[in-house]
Amino acid sequence: MLRCWPRDPRQSDRLYGPWFLVPLIALIASNLVPVNSEPAVWASGAPGSPPVLRADTFARANSASGWGIASDGHTWALLSGASAAGGTVRITGNKGILAQSSASLFNVLGSSVSSAGQEGLVRWSVDSTNATAGILLRAQNASNYYLARYNGQGSIEFMKKVGGVSTHYTAFSFTPGGGNLYWLRFQVQGTTISIKVWAAGTPEPDLWTYTTTDTSITAAGSVGLYGFAINDTPNTFDNFTVRTPTSSEPAAVATSTPVPTQDTEAVAGPARLTQTQSDAGVTVQSLNASNDGWRVFFNSNQGGAITSLGEIDGGVYTELMQQAVPHAHMQSYVNVNGTLVSNQQPGAHITVLRSSPALVALRTISTNPIYGLTWTYYYYIWPDGKMFVQLNVQNIGATALTLGGTRPLEINHDGLVLAGYASQAPYEWYGLKSSITSPVPSSVVSVEPDFFARTPSIAPGPTLGSFMDKLTPWSAVGASSYGTRDFSGGTNGRAKEQWFGSMSSLAAGKALTFSILLDLRRSLTQDQSVDIDADYRSPGVTAGAGSVNSSDTEPVSMPLVNGFNVATGTYVLSAGADHVTCLLSFPPGVRTRWSPAYKILGWSKGAPTVRWGGQVLSPGSDFAYTLDEATQTLYLQLDFDVVAQDPLPGQRLNDYLDVS
Repeated sequence: MLRCWPRDPRQSDRLYGPWFLVPLIALIASNLVPVNSEPAVWASGAPGSPPVLRADTFARANSASGWGIASDGHTWALLSGASAAGGTVRITGNKGILAQSSASLFNVLGSSVSSAGQEGLVRWSVDSTNATAGILLRAQNASNYYLARYNGQGSIEFMKKVGGVSTHYTAFSFTPGGGNLYWLRFQVQGTTISIKVWAAGTPEPDLWTYTTTDTSITAAGSVGLYGFAINDTPNTFDNFTVRTPTSSEPAAVATSTPVPTQDTEAVAGPARLTQTQSDAGVTVQSLNASNDGWRVFFNSNQGGAITSLGEIDGGVYTELMQQAVPHAHMQSYVNVNGTLVSNQQPGAHITVLRSSPALVALRTISTNPIYGLTWTYYYYIWPDGKMFVQLNVQNIGATALTLGGTRPLEINHDGLVLAGYASQAPYEWYGLKSSITSPVPSSVVSVEPDFFARTPSIAPGPTLGSFMDKLTPWSAVGASSYGTRDFSGGTNGRAKEQWFGSMSSLAAGKALTFSILLDLRRSLTQDQSVDIDADYRSPGVTAGAGSVNSSDTEPVSMPLVNGFNVATGTYVLSAGADHVTCLLSFPPGVRTRWSPAYKILGWSKGAPTVRWGGQVLSPGSDFAYTLDEATQTLYLQLDFDVVAQDPLPGQRLNDYLDVS
């Protein structure tokens, strides 16, 4: 028997076997017409080859019913929990074919593999540039896997799905020619993710085109192929192999994770979020491609409150809340018979509800067991610096609490270092019905501001401004307004503004609920703060395809304001046949819609195609999205602001948004 091993496409040409076979092989080869000059799959047991975990050449008899048994003896099957792709999954002409998909195909080869270090290689084609194709690695089930794919929208993506929530990272721009053959190589080695794509019949690039790191999935799991075919135009796959990576892999070209964009500033690349969790708390960071952004820390030992907040410039972090005693940037007090009880209770429970580069959502719960007071905060955090907050203060005790003092209730904008955020005009101000007062008086005045804002007063130095808008008036929770003041200074030198409410008692079981917007924005101006407030308080959208919702269940069941969820910062719409068109409205006083965000229900398609005024937008540069396939919900934020007239850099003129 004559045996030859196909080569790794990165290795030099060489033949393996006894010396006396070389002339024979040459003779045979001289009388054969090469069928395919491309590398075949790695062959298990070839001299010097790395261990092969799975392989399928797809060279076998035609079959109309699935991909069957692979060339390595393992059987193709749906990933655990995945839906059938529908349409046609078949073997034709020594290729795996996918056509007429009704859902994405997630096919894995055999059961779990033996190594978490995995490198996949496949030759593939799509007949439609709107189709998708890729490689699955570390696939635990339909809710947890890594995927490298062509996304049907002009990009190669790294996608991870963790706990049923999909997160998409644009790796690099790429549009395949319909029916043309390409190679995709996808490697997961430890926490390093690497991808490259090249045209069949051309040399493989020596270096990875894209690399990043991710720690979400560490177990080996299964490996396989993915695709979605448009109508009856087929995707094809052949020469599929997954091996364990060698120790001498080529270095990567890129070494950065997908990163973030700031609002109206001219910055290099959109801002994106990262979230890390430890016993101490949760850190959320936003960075753009220049490594400029911000970072906040939710402290488990201080009620889950933000006790650290800093600016990042070129990757260098500057703390803006350095104090001997930690103070919450968003603070709440209840005065119980003369004792001030705050939300900064030890042993808080912090739950990460959503985590993606496009959106991070948290819930923090802290309780004072002596008085039976519980503070629950929901934070929906977007890359541009907006944090939409729902605060619930509840008496969970069996008896009413008598509230004392002249100021029974407080909500404070607190914690910035006074040395950098002076209590003087024009660096500190409050807004009330589009009117600005600066600075905030140090004695209590009988007004209930809509918002407070501070911007740095030292130069050169930080530029990060902080804006806090209390949408819910005291009267909405059964209290009356006592007034406001600036209470900066003291031994901690901190900057602080206060809203005061009056209430004689808090009944057993009674909860006070407030909607609040916190916005971290570089070079914040007074005019911008007025526009941000107007956008927040006067939302509006109309729908063509699909419909505008009147209520939502996130984070809890609540009515919407003209389709807008004030707790999540999203316009909530229901798709009709995976299609939504909508138009923002601009009532009097609203000049800017700041990086608007949308929540689209009933979304089953997968990656969206997004158009603005008929122009196709690019994921990763014009918008960011995350898809919750378990609930068929698409979250999408635009990476630009929208205006009714005279757009500036970073803005676009209002027009129809089309998501399909």
